[in-house]
Amino acid sequence: MFGSAAMVNSDLKESDFEEVNAFLRLFSSLMLDSCSKAGIGRAHTPFGRPSNFLVVLDREYLHLVIDRTFAGAMPSQRYIDRRQSDDLVQSNAIMGEAVRELAYVNPIAVRLPISLLQADAATQRQHLQPLISEGTEQLMRQAKVEQLRLPDGYHHYVRLFPEFLQDHPNPERNVFLMMRFKAGEQYDLIAETLRRQLAKHDLEVLRSCPKTTSYFYN
Repeated sequence: MFGSAAMVNSDLKESDFEEVNAFLRLFSSLMLDSCSKAGIGRAHTPFGRPSNFLVVLDREYLHLVIDRTFAGAMPSQRYIDRRQSDDLVQSNAIMGEAVRELAYVNPIAVRLPISLLQADAATQRQHLQPLISEGTEQLMRQAKVEQLRLPDGYHHYVRLFPEFLQDHPNPERNVFLMMRFKAGEQYDLIAETLRRQLAKHDLEVLRSCPKTTSYFYN
Protein backbone atom coordinates (compact mmCIF):
# COMPACT_ATOMS: atom_id res chain seq x y z
CA MET A 1 0.00 0.00 0.00
CA PHE A 2 2.84 2.35 0.86
CA GLY A 3 5.59 3.06 -1.65
CA SER A 4 9.00 4.64 -1.36
CA ALA A 5 7.58 7.90 -2.73
CA ALA A 6 4.09 9.37 -2.92
CA MET A 7 2.19 12.60 -3.43
CA VAL A 8 0.82 13.34 0.04
CA ASN A 9 -1.95 15.82 0.84
CA SER A 10 -2.82 15.97 4.53
CA ASP A 11 -4.49 18.30 7.01
CA LEU A 12 -3.40 16.20 9.99
CA LYS A 13 -0.90 17.45 12.54
CA GLU A 14 2.52 15.85 12.10
CA SER A 15 2.17 13.73 15.24
CA ASP A 16 -1.29 12.54 14.17
CA PHE A 17 0.00 11.84 10.67
CA GLU A 18 2.78 9.62 12.00
CA GLU A 19 0.38 7.82 14.35
CA VAL A 20 -2.13 7.14 11.57
CA ASN A 21 0.58 5.90 9.19
CA ALA A 22 2.07 3.55 11.80
CA PHE A 23 -1.40 2.08 12.34
CA LEU A 24 -2.07 1.76 8.61
CA ARG A 25 1.29 0.08 8.04
CA LEU A 26 0.40 -2.52 10.66
CA PHE A 27 -3.04 -3.03 9.10
CA SER A 28 -1.51 -3.30 5.62
CA SER A 29 1.07 -5.83 6.83
CA LEU A 30 -1.59 -7.98 8.52
CA MET A 31 -3.81 -7.83 5.43
CA LEU A 32 -0.96 -8.82 3.13
CA ASP A 33 -0.04 -11.77 5.38
CA SER A 34 -3.68 -12.91 5.55
CA CYS A 35 -4.13 -12.62 1.78
CA SER A 36 -0.95 -14.61 1.19
CA LYS A 37 -2.16 -17.42 3.46
CA ALA A 38 -5.52 -17.41 1.65
CA GLY A 39 -3.80 -17.81 -1.71
CA ILE A 40 -4.66 -14.32 -2.96
CA GLY A 41 -1.88 -13.09 -5.24
CA ARG A 42 -0.44 -9.59 -5.11
CA ALA A 43 -2.25 -8.77 -8.34
CA HIS A 44 -5.55 -9.02 -6.48
CA THR A 45 -4.64 -6.99 -3.38
CA PRO A 46 -3.42 -3.38 -3.07
CA PHE A 47 -1.62 -4.06 0.21
CA GLY A 48 1.58 -5.46 -1.28
CA ARG A 49 2.26 -2.63 -3.72
CA PRO A 50 2.04 1.18 -3.93
CA SER A 51 -1.60 2.29 -4.14
CA ASN A 52 -3.69 5.43 -4.18
CA PHE A 53 -5.61 5.77 -0.95
CA LEU A 54 -7.84 8.17 0.94
CA VAL A 55 -8.03 8.40 4.74
CA VAL A 56 -10.86 10.23 6.50
CA LEU A 57 -11.02 10.49 10.29
CA ASP A 58 -14.20 11.25 12.21
CA ARG A 59 -14.90 11.01 15.94
CA GLU A 60 -15.36 7.23 15.90
CA TYR A 61 -13.68 5.75 12.84
CA LEU A 62 -10.72 5.87 10.52
CA HIS A 63 -12.15 5.37 7.04
CA LEU A 64 -9.73 3.98 4.47
CA VAL A 65 -10.49 3.83 0.74
CA ILE A 66 -7.89 2.19 -1.51
CA ASP A 67 -7.92 2.10 -5.29
CA ARG A 68 -7.04 -1.44 -6.39
CA THR A 69 -6.18 -0.11 -9.85
CA PHE A 70 -3.00 1.95 -10.03
CA ALA A 71 -1.14 2.73 -13.23
CA GLY A 72 0.47 6.08 -12.41
CA ALA A 73 4.11 6.94 -11.80
CA MET A 74 3.57 7.94 -8.18
CA PRO A 75 0.71 7.02 -5.83
CA SER A 76 -1.47 9.68 -4.21
CA GLN A 77 -2.23 9.65 -0.49
CA ARG A 78 -4.95 11.96 0.88
CA TYR A 79 -5.65 12.48 4.61
CA ILE A 80 -8.71 14.40 5.82
CA ASP A 81 -9.46 15.19 9.47
CA ARG A 82 -13.16 15.58 10.28
CA ARG A 83 -12.96 14.77 13.99
CA GLN A 84 -14.21 18.23 14.92
CA SER A 85 -17.48 17.71 13.07
CA ASP A 86 -20.55 16.51 14.95
CA ASP A 87 -21.58 14.36 12.01
CA LEU A 88 -20.09 10.94 11.41
CA VAL A 89 -18.80 10.17 7.95
CA GLN A 90 -20.76 7.72 5.81
CA SER A 91 -18.64 5.07 4.09
CA ASN A 92 -20.72 5.21 0.89
CA ALA A 93 -20.20 8.95 0.70
CA ILE A 94 -16.43 8.55 0.96
CA MET A 95 -16.44 5.89 -1.75
CA GLY A 96 -18.42 8.22 -3.99
CA GLU A 97 -16.03 11.08 -3.30
CA ALA A 98 -13.04 8.88 -4.13
CA VAL A 99 -14.59 7.94 -7.49
CA ARG A 100 -15.86 11.41 -8.42
CA GLU A 101 -13.13 13.67 -7.06
CA LEU A 102 -10.05 11.42 -7.09
CA ALA A 103 -10.92 9.30 -10.15
CA TYR A 104 -10.55 5.98 -8.32
CA VAL A 105 -11.34 3.14 -10.68
CA ASN A 106 -11.71 0.06 -8.46
CA PRO A 107 -11.96 1.19 -4.83
CA ILE A 108 -12.43 -0.88 -1.70
CA ALA A 109 -13.25 0.59 1.70
CA VAL A 110 -12.63 -0.39 5.31
CA ARG A 111 -13.72 1.27 8.54
CA LEU A 112 -11.38 0.98 11.54
CA PRO A 113 -12.13 2.07 15.15
CA ILE A 114 -10.26 5.29 15.79
CA SER A 115 -9.78 4.29 19.44
CA LEU A 116 -7.15 1.78 18.27
CA LEU A 117 -4.80 4.54 17.15
CA GLN A 118 -3.44 5.04 20.65
CA ALA A 119 -3.53 1.38 21.71
CA ASP A 120 -0.39 -0.74 21.94
CA ALA A 121 0.53 -2.99 19.02
CA ALA A 122 -0.71 -6.18 20.71
CA THR A 123 -4.14 -4.65 21.35
CA GLN A 124 -4.28 -3.31 17.80
CA ARG A 125 -3.51 -6.75 16.37
CA GLN A 126 -6.15 -8.41 18.56
CA HIS A 127 -8.94 -6.02 17.59
CA LEU A 128 -7.94 -5.86 13.93
CA GLN A 129 -8.10 -9.62 13.42
CA PRO A 130 -11.88 -9.83 12.72
CA LEU A 131 -11.56 -6.94 10.27
CA ILE A 132 -8.59 -8.62 8.61
CA SER A 133 -10.62 -11.80 8.14
CA GLU A 134 -13.56 -9.84 6.71
CA GLY A 135 -11.31 -7.88 4.36
CA THR A 136 -9.60 -11.04 3.14
CA GLU A 137 -12.96 -12.63 2.35
CA GLN A 138 -13.98 -9.52 0.44
CA LEU A 139 -10.82 -9.66 -1.67
CA MET A 140 -11.33 -13.38 -2.28
CA ARG A 141 -14.82 -12.69 -3.63
CA GLN A 142 -13.50 -9.93 -5.88
CA ALA A 143 -10.67 -12.14 -7.12
CA LYS A 144 -13.24 -14.76 -8.13
CA VAL A 145 -15.23 -12.15 -10.03
CA GLU A 146 -12.11 -11.02 -11.87
CA GLN A 147 -11.37 -14.61 -12.90
CA LEU A 148 -14.67 -14.80 -14.79
CA ARG A 149 -14.19 -13.89 -18.43
CA LEU A 150 -17.16 -12.32 -20.19
CA PRO A 151 -17.57 -11.87 -23.95
CA ASP A 152 -17.37 -8.37 -25.38
CA GLY A 153 -20.61 -6.49 -24.79
CA TYR A 154 -21.47 -8.30 -21.53
CA HIS A 155 -19.04 -6.68 -19.09
CA HIS A 156 -21.82 -4.64 -17.49
CA TYR A 157 -22.95 -7.86 -15.78
CA VAL A 158 -19.79 -7.94 -13.64
CA ARG A 159 -21.40 -5.72 -10.99
CA LEU A 160 -24.03 -8.45 -10.43
CA PHE A 161 -21.61 -11.30 -9.89
CA PRO A 162 -20.94 -10.76 -6.15
CA GLU A 163 -24.59 -11.50 -5.30
CA PHE A 164 -24.61 -14.52 -7.61
CA LEU A 165 -21.39 -15.88 -6.09
CA GLN A 166 -22.82 -15.63 -2.59
CA ASP A 167 -25.28 -18.38 -3.53
CA HIS A 168 -22.94 -20.23 -5.91
CA PRO A 169 -19.38 -19.58 -4.71
CA ASN A 170 -17.56 -22.04 -7.00
CA PRO A 171 -17.83 -20.82 -10.62
CA GLU A 172 -15.58 -23.62 -11.85
CA ARG A 173 -18.30 -26.10 -10.77
CA ASN A 174 -21.35 -24.28 -12.12
CA VAL A 175 -23.18 -25.71 -15.14
CA PHE A 176 -26.02 -23.63 -16.56
CA LEU A 177 -29.06 -25.60 -17.77
CA MET A 178 -31.30 -23.58 -20.07
CA MET A 179 -34.92 -24.73 -20.08
CA ARG A 180 -38.35 -23.25 -20.56
CA PHE A 181 -40.02 -21.56 -17.61
CA LYS A 182 -42.73 -24.20 -17.64
CA ALA A 183 -43.97 -26.52 -14.94
CA GLY A 184 -44.21 -30.16 -15.79
CA GLU A 185 -43.07 -33.53 -14.58
CA GLN A 186 -40.93 -34.10 -17.66
CA TYR A 187 -38.97 -30.85 -17.13
CA ASP A 188 -38.36 -31.64 -13.48
CA LEU A 189 -37.24 -35.17 -14.38
CA ILE A 190 -34.74 -33.90 -16.97
CA ALA A 191 -33.29 -31.35 -14.53
CA GLU A 192 -33.09 -33.79 -11.65
CA THR A 193 -31.43 -36.49 -13.78
CA LEU A 194 -28.77 -34.05 -15.01
CA ARG A 195 -28.29 -32.66 -11.51
CA ARG A 196 -27.79 -36.14 -10.05
CA GLN A 197 -25.40 -37.32 -12.77
CA LEU A 198 -23.26 -34.16 -12.83
CA ALA A 199 -23.05 -34.14 -9.03
CA LYS A 200 -21.02 -37.35 -9.36
CA HIS A 201 -18.39 -35.19 -11.08
CA ASP A 202 -18.62 -32.46 -8.41
CA LEU A 203 -20.57 -30.13 -10.71
CA GLU A 204 -23.59 -28.03 -9.75
CA VAL A 205 -26.47 -27.65 -12.19
CA LEU A 206 -28.12 -24.23 -12.24
CA ARG A 207 -31.45 -24.55 -14.01
CA SER A 208 -32.80 -21.49 -15.77
CA CYS A 209 -35.64 -20.24 -13.62
CA PRO A 210 -36.94 -16.89 -12.33
CA LYS A 211 -34.51 -16.98 -9.36
CA THR A 212 -31.42 -17.77 -11.45
CA THR A 213 -32.11 -15.13 -14.09
CA SER A 214 -33.22 -12.54 -11.52
CA TYR A 215 -29.55 -11.99 -10.67
CA PHE A 216 -29.10 -10.42 -14.09
CA TYR A 217 -32.52 -9.22 -15.28
CA ASN A 218 -34.03 -7.43 -12.27
